[in-house]
Amino acid sequence: MATTLTSVNGFTPKLTGVTGDNMKNILTNTVMDRIIFKACDDEDLINYLKKLHSSLHKLKSKITIPFQMDLTNDSVKEIYKYYDNPNTVKNIVDEIGDRIYVVRPPEQTLAQRQTGAYQQTQLFDTLEGNTLPTADIVIRVDKPFNGITYCYDGQHGTLTSKDAESKTFYLNDTIDIVNKKETESYDFTYSPIWIDVDKFRKQWNEETFTLKDLCSFSSVVRNAVESAQKRVLVGQVHFTDGQGASQLIRKRNEHISSHSNSQRTKSECNGTKINDVLYDREYEINEPIEGVFPITFTNNSYSLSEIIPKIELFNQTGEKKFPSGTIPNKFFYNLRSSDSKDMNYDQYLIFFYNTFLSFIEKDSDTGTYTFKKPSMSVNSLRNNISTFSGDEFWKTYGITPNVVDNWVSVFKSLEFEEDELFDVVQDLIHIANHSTKKTFVKKLSELNKLIKHWMDGYNSDMKQILKDANVDNENMLTDAKRAEYKSLQDHKQRISRLLFNTNNQFVNLVRLAIQTKPSTQPITKWTEGIIDVMISGFKTYYEGNSSLFLGGYKGTLHRFNNIDKVFLNKAFVDKVKEETTSSDTSLWSRSEGKKYLDILGFEGTNLYYCHHSRGFVTIENFQSHHLSFRSKNPQKKFEFWFPLSSKYNNYISDDEEKNIVNDGGNFIDACKFMLKQSETERDLTNDDDLYDIYEDNISTFNKWIRKAERHLGV
Repeated sequence: MATTLTSVNGFTPKLTGVTGDNMKNILTNTVMDRIIFKACDDEDLINYLKKLHSSLHKLKSKITIPFQMDLTNDSVKEIYKYYDNPNTVKNIVDEIGDRIYVVRPPEQTLAQRQTGAYQQTQLFDTLEGNTLPTADIVIRVDKPFNGITYCYDGQHGTLTSKDAESKTFYLNDTIDIVNKKETESYDFTYSPIWIDVDKFRKQWNEETFTLKDLCSFSSVVRNAVESAQKRVLVGQVHFTDGQGASQLIRKRNEHISSHSNSQRTKSECNGTKINDVLYDREYEINEPIEGVFPITFTNNSYSLSEIIPKIELFNQTGEKKFPSGTIPNKFFYNLRSSDSKDMNYDQYLIFFYNTFLSFIEKDSDTGTYTFKKPSMSVNSLRNNISTFSGDEFWKTYGITPNVVDNWVSVFKSLEFEEDELFDVVQDLIHIANHSTKKTFVKKLSELNKLIKHWMDGYNSDMKQILKDANVDNENMLTDAKRAEYKSLQDHKQRISRLLFNTNNQFVNLVRLAIQTKPSTQPITKWTEGIIDVMISGFKTYYEGNSSLFLGGYKGTLHRFNNIDKVFLNKAFVDKVKEETTSSDTSLWSRSEGKKYLDILGFEGTNLYYCHHSRGFVTIENFQSHHLSFRSKNPQKKFEFWFPLSSKYNNYISDDEEKNIVNDGGNFIDACKFMLKQSETERDLTNDDDLYDIYEDNISTFNKWIRKAERHLGV
C-alpha cells in the first residue's frame, strides 16, 4: 500500500535521505505530496532535488511531482527573477553555487508576446479567481543539475510571477478585449476585476500602462494582486529527459493552430545534438553600443534565443515593413500584429532549416544523413530530394505532419562536426542581421529591379498580342495566339520566381554565399560581392542563360540546381573575389600611412591599444582607415585618415553606420572618439595593467589631437 508523505519546509523530509540503493523501492511505494518552493537559497530543498535527480539519473527513471509557490512572496519572486535570462542564471550559479531558479528553456525565444491581449486576458482571469496560474517545470535527468529548472509551459504562471506589476500592457489591447466582451453580452455581475478594468481604460489617456498603474486606480485589482489565495502558482515538476520534455510540450500544445512546423520540429529534436549546438552555445552579433555617439557598433555574444529578437529580418515589431520587392517577409514575427500568424517567434527556423538542407547529404547505402562543411561539391538534399522542396516547408502557420516528420528524421540522426554547423549558423546570423542595412537593401533592390525589367519584356509582348488581336483577354485569342500568349505568361512567371524577395530564392542566395565564401572574407562583404557581380554581369549570367531558367520544371529544386549551374563554379567565384579584393587607388599604401605618423611625431612600435580587437595597433600591423568613405567621396588626405587594427577596419568596412566619426568628421574627431572609448574601457576594467594601458591611450590621443591641430591649422 502506498504511503503518502506531507511537505514540511518545502520538501518531503523522509525523501531527503534517499540513495541509489533504495530509490527504486521508494519510487514504487511512495506517493509524494508536493514540493513547495519558498526561496532560491532553500538548502534543504536544493539537497532534496539534487539527491532525487542523482538517483533518477542512475536508474534512468522519470517522475512527476506536484508543486506550488506563493507568488505574493518576495522570496518566491526571486526564483523567477531571471526567467528571461537563462544564461545570466547559469553564470550566477557558476559563481555562487547551487540555487533554485525557474527560467525559460534556452531554445525558447524571449516571450515578449506576454504583453499582448491574450496574455492580458489570462492574467485577469487568474486575478478574478477563474483559474490558478499554472506551470510545468522540467528538471532534465539526462543533464547535470545545479538548481536551475526550466519552465516548458506556463504562460499564466510566468506572467503573474515575474515582475508582473511592472509589465507593460497596451491600452488598445484592453479596449479591444472589453469591446469584444460587450459585443458578446458579457455578464459583468461576477466580474469586479473587469468592471474596474473597463473604468480604467475609459480614464487612462496613455498608450501603455502597467499592472502597478491599474492597482493604483483600483483597490479591487490591488487586493487580487496581493491575494495569496488567487496568486498561488501550482503545477508539476517533471524529472525527465530531453525527449520527455519534448513530449510534454507536444501534449500541452496539441491544438495545431497555435504552433508551426518549425516550432514542432524544434520541440521534437529536444535532447539531440543539433539542438545542443543551436541553443547551448553563444553566437556573435554586430550591434550598436547604447548611449554612444556617434553610433558605434561592437561584436557581442548571446544565445540564439536572445539574438533573434535583435535582428529586424526576424523581429519586425514596431518596425517599418521591409522595402517592397527587396527581401522576403516570411521569416519575421510582429508582436503588435492583430494577425496571430505574424506572432510566431520560431519563424526564423524556416530560414535556418531550409539552409541546413543545402549542406546535408544522404548516404544511399546506409541511409545516414551527414552535414558537410560547405564547399562547391556538396551533393545536398536541397538539390536532389524533391521531398523537401514543397511550399509546405515554407509555411508560417499551422502544422503539416509530413514536413515535421521529414525534418525530424534528418535532424535527430544528423552526423556533423559541431564547429562546422556552428560556423554556418554564425554566418546565417551575420547575413540576417546585415540584410536590412541600407547598403545591402540597396544592392539587392537593384538586382531585383533588373530581374523585374527582364520579366517586363515578356509582359509587354503579352500586351502586344492582345492589342494586335484587338481583344481584352487571352480567352478571346485564336488557339495559336493563345498558345503563344500562354508561353510568354509562363516565362514571366518563371522569371518572377527568380526574385530574391521570395523566401526560397533568398535562401538560395544565402547558401550560395556560405558555400563559396573564402575563409579570409566576412560573409556580409562576400554576399554583397555576389550581388554586385550578378548585377554587373546580368545579361551574361541571366539573359544569357534564358533557356536554362525558362525551361524544365518550375519548382524550388529546379531553381536551386539552375543557380548552381550558372553561379556555383570557379569562374564566377573568381569574379566575386576580384570584386571584393580589387585594388583601389584611393587606398593608402603602408609607406604612405607611415608618413602620416611622422606628422604625429610618433616614435616606437605600439601606436595604441584597440578596444575592439583587444590588442595593440602597431606601426607594422595598422590599417589605413578612410574617415571619408570611398563609396561616397574618397579623400586621400591626412585629415581623413586614421590607423586602425585590421579587425576593427574590416568590421567597419564601408558601412557609414559603423564609422568612428560622423559624415564629414576628420582625424581630430576620430582621436576624440577613440579617447572617449579608452576612458570608458578604463573606468570599466578591474585589471590594473589594462587600466594603465588605457591611460597611455588617453595620453597618446591627446598628443595626436595637438599635433593634428597644428598641422591642419586648427
